[in-house]
Amino acid sequence: MNIPEENLIKIPLKGIAKKLNPSVFRNGGSVCVLYGTDPQHGIFGCGNSVEEALDDWDTNLRKAVSSDIDIKRIIANIDPPEDVKNFLNEYQLRAKNDDTAYRLNKNY
Repeated sequence: MNIPEENLIKIPLKGIAKKLNPSVFRNGGSVCVLYGTDPQHGIFGCGNSVEEALDDWDTNLRKAVSSDIDIKRIIANIDPPEDVKNFLNEYQLRAKNDDTAYRLNKNY
C-alpha cells in the first residue's frame, strides 16, 4: 500500500505500537494504522481518531497473535527485523497463557 507522505500522521507511539512502529495516516475521513505492506497481509485498524484507530489496530493485533497461522503469515509478508520477530513470537506465547500480554501494552 502506497501511503502518500502528506497523509502520514507523525505522533509518538508507546507500548507495542512503539515497538512495531506502524504507519498512522489519514484515509478519507478516517485515521488508519497499518503494520505491513497492506491491510490484507498486515495488521490494520481504522477509526475516527488516532486513539480509535490504535484501539482497532490493537484488537486486530490480538487476533493475529492468537493464531499461529496469522502471525507466521504476517512475519513472512513483512519480514521484520529479527528483534521484532522475536518480540512477536514472545508476545504470542505470553498471550496464550493469559491476557496480561495485551493489558500491559495498552498505552499508545
